[in-house]
Amino acid sequence: MPKQNVLYVLGDPPYEWAVGFLCPCNCGALIQLNLLPKARPCWKLKRGPNGEPSLYPSVWRKVGCKSHFFLQDGKIEWV
Repeated sequence: MPKQNVLYVLGDPPYEWAVGFLCPCNCGALIQLNLLPKARPCWKLKRGPNGEPSLYPSVWRKVGCKSHFFLQDGKIEWV
């Protein structure tokens, strides 16, 4: 069972292919995002100097809670 506030990265650098995490609004939904640039939609995962993750572009759930946010330097920024 995934834990809240944990970003799970699938694959090993530099071949990471997906991330998964529980929605930060606490609705309990599992969000799974593609990191493969040849598949759409696609997100980019970057890490700061201390390993804090950032995802680009924003995450916008079209169903369920409809949360819209950025993960920037390990923190959620709501839109």
